[in-house]
Amino acid sequence: MQRTVIVLVALLALGALLGGAFAWKAFGWRRGLLALKNGSKDVAGIHVYAADDSRLLASGVGPDAIFIGASHTLDWGDLDARFPGMDLVNRGVGGQLVPQYVLRFRQDVLDLHPKAVVIEGCAINATYEVPLRTLADSYATMAELARMHGIQPILATILPVGAPWEKRMPGTNEQVSRMNETIRDLAASRGYPLVDYYAVIAGSDGLLPASESEDGMHCSAKIYDRLAVALRPVLENVLRSATATAVPPSRGPS
Repeated sequence: MQRTVIVLVALLALGALLGGAFAWKAFGWRRGLLALKNGSKDVAGIHVYAADDSRLLASGVGPDAIFIGASHTLDWGDLDARFPGMDLVNRGVGGQLVPQYVLRFRQDVLDLHPKAVVIEGCAINATYEVPLRTLADSYATMAELARMHGIQPILATILPVGAPWEKRMPGTNEQVSRMNETIRDLAASRGYPLVDYYAVIAGSDGLLPASESEDGMHCSAKIYDRLAVALRPVLENVLRSATATAVPPSRGPS
């Protein structure tokens, strides 16, 4: 009898352990599914600037230019300090690939009716192996939509990565160079203004300067100061001629 009781207790304990393990695993699966579901709700980052976009739209005054991009764009900091006298709006979303910009381009750019938009990709497009055709189509789509709405597109080349990043992911800068040739070709063939960030920043070795980046990807304030020097005359020229050359914006449904 005692032996039977011991066996039953052992079986109950084993069942409890197995049940607990299954419940924990099921909880983990549920948590993973919820994370996936939540992540897929806003894959384009449409909600990131929704409230601020509504506020700007309600003001009835379009900014001079909007910067759209990923973390390199987000990290510009105080645009008023670097571009005094210009009304600029930052619409950078960290971690995004260029094709994702297209999904939020209407809300974050077109609906706000700026005079110009600066479109900047990031080297993560190379690390995530975004095809050159996809990159070119995304840039071209945004630029064409901008012009249709009376907004002058300015294309920006992609900054290189530094030695630490290139060591972890060999060939990244080689792909960045190919992407930049694609961007330059698009600008030249369609007559879009171009700001060549890569040419301004890349060292003789084709790398992002080690002294100006902690992780080989993101940049110091000094880098942004140099980018501002390169971009300012392009922006000034575009804004001067915006009124004379702008195509009347489409008034169709947004």
